[in-house]
Amino acid sequence: MKRIVHIDFNYFFVQVEELFDKSLRNVPCAVGSTLGRGIISTSNYLARSFGVRSGMAVSMALKACPQLKLVHEHYREYSKISNKIFKFLRSKFNILNQVSCDECFIDMTEYLKGQNEYDTLRDLQFDIYNKFQIKVSIGLSYTTFLAKMASDYKKPLGLTIITPENREEILYPIKIKDFYGIGKKTAPILEKNGIETIGDLVNNKFNMASSILKNQYSYCLECALGHSSDIVEVTDFDPKSCSAMTTFDTDTNDYEEIKNALTDLTRKVSKELQQYHKKAKTIVLTLRDSTFTTKSRRTTLSKYTDETETILNAGLKIFTMMKSDETAYRLVGIGVDNLIETEGKITENVTTDDIINIFNKELNSDLLFKANEVKKTEE
Repeated sequence: MKRIVHIDFNYFFVQVEELFDKSLRNVPCAVGSTLGRGIISTSNYLARSFGVRSGMAVSMALKACPQLKLVHEHYREYSKISNKIFKFLRSKFNILNQVSCDECFIDMTEYLKGQNEYDTLRDLQFDIYNKFQIKVSIGLSYTTFLAKMASDYKKPLGLTIITPENREEILYPIKIKDFYGIGKKTAPILEKNGIETIGDLVNNKFNMASSILKNQYSYCLECALGHSSDIVEVTDFDPKSCSAMTTFDTDTNDYEEIKNALTDLTRKVSKELQQYHKKAKTIVLTLRDSTFTTKSRRTTLSKYTDETETILNAGLKIFTMMKSDETAYRLVGIGVDNLIETEGKITENVTTDDIINIFNKELNSDLLFKANEVKKTEE
């Protein structure tokens, strides 16, 4: 049986901001843009207790939590820390799939043989904090899906192991909205029809789960039963292109609605470029109409960019050339390719006493003991 680990960097962007400004710790804090229709990129757990979530409009977040400390994004800095952590992880583990700047899957089947799995992963969790001052949650199981669900089970600094014996006990009470792979639009429909937990989905309560999910139901069922993939593909996560798209609730040819959608999508593309120290020269616009006909057109800029405004303006020019007043659009997407590398810089500093205090507060005494061992070695 495979031993698959999922590592999630808890509220990663805010954690990096805390490296610059310790006053952000222990206050409701979020990273997000204050420009235009700004949205929250991520928030710490104190902010989340007030209902502040990623993807929420900044204006709504401030209403939910008036004392929220809002920090402007520094994506190059986040990328710098991310690259350091993944360099460390790749030096230890050969089979690693980095799926974003703050999460990865690792096949530890051989690495964990003959070891106490819980203690070994706690050691890894502590090592990451000791070296980079970043809290991570770790999930271990025998499929990639279950490993992901395990890392989400307890945050921050969680460590959960899902086995065939405890799979139902852990998984089935989890809310359906937290099922990895079920979208934000689908989950409320399931909930309205009595499918409130993963257990309800597995049992196909009222025969509604299969009716709503249709062909997706068999896939979700296989995941929940522990029969899904256990393969971790090795990747370096060096994107050659970045893109984002959205499907409208109803087909539209309203220019302002499409422009607003493109604005949000372009922000995502721009942020991804900045996260991975990339700039782009080619902009690609994709449109799908009500007949499901998909068309794309691209343009090449005079110089490389990672700026939202530049990419958006190019995309809108393409849209103006492509659009038809008689055509309603179902989907719009914008992407970039022809990428080059850029530079980033960050300075970090933390003491062993800081590590001990944080782990004393958020972890069990076994990790405090390890932290004290580190301090004695330094002395």
